[in-house]
Amino acid sequence: MSHSRLVPRKQAAGHDPVAFVAPKPALSGEPGERSATCVDAVQQQRGRARQLVLTFDTDDGQFGRMWIDIPAVLTPMCRFIRLVAVALGGPPAAGTPIHPESDGLFKGRRFRVFVGWRKSRREPGGRQKFDDSLAAEGPKDPSDFLRIHDLLERLDPCS
Repeated sequence: MSHSRLVPRKQAAGHDPVAFVAPKPALSGEPGERSATCVDAVQQQRGRARQLVLTFDTDDGQFGRMWIDIPAVLTPMCRFIRLVAVALGGPPAAGTPIHPESDGLFKGRRFRVFVGWRKSRREPGGRQKFDDSLAAEGPKDPSDFLRIHDLLERLDPCS
């Protein structure tokens, strides 16, 4: 039987031999408003819907995510366009590129955000209750976690 052995790997000049970085902790504490910087914006397909996942670093050294459905037809009243207006400092002008993953739209911007728990709860009888006020109530079950629900205002100056 052969035994494995460790063989040192050649390192490129000037590179640290350890390539791993400990992740930041997930959101914890109480629901409410916080300041955070968007560090990533990724579009993904979820079933038939397109979704934008924004990742934020909060000022207290934690990270959180926000999920935004992108409708097939954008209207001035849809949630995505409302959040784009917050990011731009006003409604987008006709012809303004608003690709969700573009740098400078969400990514790299500082926002005042609302953090809360899941906004749904399973009622007796199997029905689900959906209510914005549930975001302030503690975890509904062991799988509930704090997440970013809304962008309230852009904190860095509009350009």
